[in-house]
Amino acid sequence: MVVASIYFVRSRISTRRGPTIIGGIISLIGALGLRIFHSTEFEVSTNLAVMVCGLSLTVTATWNIVVSKSPKEFTGIYVGVGSLLFFIGMAVGPALSGIFMEDHETIQGVEGSYPSAGSCRLVFLTAGLLSVFSIGFALMLRNHQENIAVSPFNRYAQIRLRYSPSN
Repeated sequence: MVVASIYFVRSRISTRRGPTIIGGIISLIGALGLRIFHSTEFEVSTNLAVMVCGLSLTVTATWNIVVSKSPKEFTGIYVGVGSLLFFIGMAVGPALSGIFMEDHETIQGVEGSYPSAGSCRLVFLTAGLLSVFSIGFALMLRNHQENIAVSPFNRYAQIRLRYSPSN
């Protein structure tokens, strides 16, 4: 269902950054909903579902941009670096949440310690701020990049393209 909705939105929007911006806004709505409404399991589940829909739209559109805008010679390198950053984010996110959740409080009459409401609010606020940053980065993308020939780090490919018979 999410994939069908992503395809529908993608087919209706002409720019490449449109789905990224829309996904960022949807995940921001979910993160702010978590920040405000998190007292019951249903509220948390609903807001997480909204947030995940936005993230899936953003991630799919971002991979589309990476693959379609990278030069054919370097698509594997670009996808590899993107995957590396994606996995680093999946490692840093839970670690940062764990640092925030370290602030425990003890509830009278209940054995053990549990995360405080303030630490949960801080996690939700951080998710919202990261959504705002992703929207900002998507707005900074240019719609058309026609001068991308090769990576500036590969001097051999630049020379080869410069002196190719088609020029």
